Parts: sequence; C-alpha cells; structure tokens
Amino acid sequence: MSIGERVRTGRKALHLSQEEVARRAGVSLNQVNRLERGEIVDPHFSTLAGLATALDMQISELVGEPAAPLTEVPSSAGPPVVHFAKLSDNAYEEVRENARTLEERVDLQRRIDVEYEQLSRWVRGLQEEGGGPSADIEEARELLKLALKRRIVAVYDVSESVIAFDEKRPPRLSRTTGKTVDEAYEEIQGIAKEGAESRAGERSREQQPL
Repeated sequence: MSIGERVRTGRKALHLSQEEVARRAGVSLNQVNRLERGEIVDPHFSTLAGLATALDMQISELVGEPAAPLTEVPSSAGPPVVHFAKLSDNAYEEVRENARTLEERVDLQRRIDVEYEQLSRWVRGLQEEGGGPSADIEEARELLKLALKRRIVAVYDVSESVIAFDEKRPPRLSRTTGKTVDEAYEEIQGIAKEGAESRAGERSREQQPL
C-alpha cells in the first residue's frame, strides 16, 4: 500500500474530507489530492509529519514502517506508565530544549507518539467500562489533552529541523526557538488558521466570473 493509499484510508476512517485533512496538516488541498492520486510518491518529511498528526497516526504507520510496540494496559490495572505528559511545564521544556538535532527531535516525537497512543487506549478503556471513578476519567482526559498538545509541538519541532537542515542553517534557529510549548502551540494554530483562510480566499477568487 502506498503513502497516498494510507492517507486515503486513514482519512475515510475518520470521516474527514481532503480539505479537513489539509487544514489539520497545514498543507494545501492540492497536495492531499495529488498524494492520494499517486502523483506525489515521496512527500517532504514535514508534510508527512503534518499528515500523521491530522490522521492521528505515527509517521512510521504512514510510510509503512513497523510502528513502535505499544504495551496493552487494561484500564482495570490503572493508567499506563506515563512520563512526558506528567512532567511539569518547566521539566518538559528542559527535555525539549535538550533535543537540539533533527535525530534527537525525531526520537522525542516517536516516544511522545507511543505515550499518546497508550493514553488513548487507557481513556477508551475507561469509557467502554462505564467510566469508573470520575476522578480517573478526568485525570485520563487531562493527561491525554496535554500529551496531544506536546505531540503536535514535537511534530512541528521536527518539521522545523527539517526545514533548517534543507536551508543549511542551525536547527536552533527554527521558529520555535525560545517559545514554550503553549506559545508554539498557539503559533501552530495560528498558521493553520491563516492557511485555511488563504485557501478559502483562493477558492473564492477562482469561482468569481471573469
């Protein structure tokens, strides 16, 4: 199965349109369309990172590589072993600050991906079993929410390192340098919103009669 076919399968499984995937991934609608049609067979890593986030997948799943093994943790046994989502903001910022090279950032993203998947399974398990104590559900949801935010920023940090590598400049000069996770997350949301508004404007102009 090609990358484009995996994108189409993942998109349909989430009941998303190509436009919605493009908006979530921060790429153009044309890129998603061409990728699914097989016209793009070797997308840029930053495109893969965005699509993986949009489709709630790991990059390894998207490109067909074996995903990191996830430990099945029954909800009755309590939450999975969580590290990154339980770190304080300052402690996590230190971890993020120390991931300076592309390889280190990719490794951090992969580990956060695994943790996010395990938390997702825990939340689903609690919900399917009727919830259990409300405090457990709230803790699970808060951890999952924080893990998702840190996962999105980790993907963005990786894509910025790729851009820096392509432009032959130090990765530390990426746009996320000096920004906290919250600040970087707000910037990511702003970029996605601007991209969506720009594409909407382009479509509107294209539909106007000459």
